[in-house]
Amino acid sequence: MTSICESNTNQENFSLCVAKQLFSLEKSDNIVFSPLSLQVVLSIIAAGSKGPTQQQILDFLDFKSINHVNLFVSQLVSIILKDAAPAGGLAFL
Repeated sequence: MTSICESNTNQENFSLCVAKQLFSLEKSDNIVFSPLSLQVVLSIIAAGSKGPTQQQILDFLDFKSINHVNLFVSQLVSIILKDAAPAGGLAFL
């Protein structure tokens, strides 16, 4: 089972990989992106895909299986909603 530390390491590696790629291609110093948003969107795409496409996305995200993706997203949701109001809403970190 993937630990929260391993998920954090995967997220950090993914973030650095994307940042290096963006900064190597873009000539501007003003770049804003959300690696977490990209990782979540690609995780959703991976969950809905099969075969070689799913495996390529998992390899890019550095997850061993779709179960690891599900665990990462589950941990992410529990952290974001940890202190949420009973009526709903996000926790302010």
